[in-house]
Amino acid sequence: MASAGSPDRSSAPASSAAASFAPEALSAVIENPSISRIGRLPYAAAKGGVSAMTLVAARDLSPVGIRVASVTPGTVLTPAYGKAGDRLEARWGPQAPHPRRTGRPEEYAALVQPLGENDCLNGEVVCLAGALRLPPK
Repeated sequence: MASAGSPDRSSAPASSAAASFAPEALSAVIENPSISRIGRLPYAAAKGGVSAMTLVAARDLSPVGIRVASVTPGTVLTPAYGKAGDRLEARWGPQAPHPRRTGRPEEYAALVQPLGENDCLNGEVVCLAGALRLPPK
């Protein structure tokens, strides 16, 4: 799981400098596992592992003032899709229960920012997918 970019106790800044800050003055780790589908076992295992580590990492890193949360996004229509964005929207948008469209980058940002700012949000996994779960291949 270390390759997923998730921290563990060995990577925490356990220095005396870190201990001198108020806990809220340190930082938050916002992980980004995603929803998956049947037929992609290794991918699902890796993403599920990141989600499962969220609470444990939050507890392990809390002594040094670091909070950990995860956002599990569904299909988010980003500029990276380029011209394929229309096809992505047409395929996945209608499958989302509500809203019946793909997510927007602004919606993702609107969720992630409070996760980074709210000191009481710690150890949580939030799914931002319009209740969409990907079907089997």
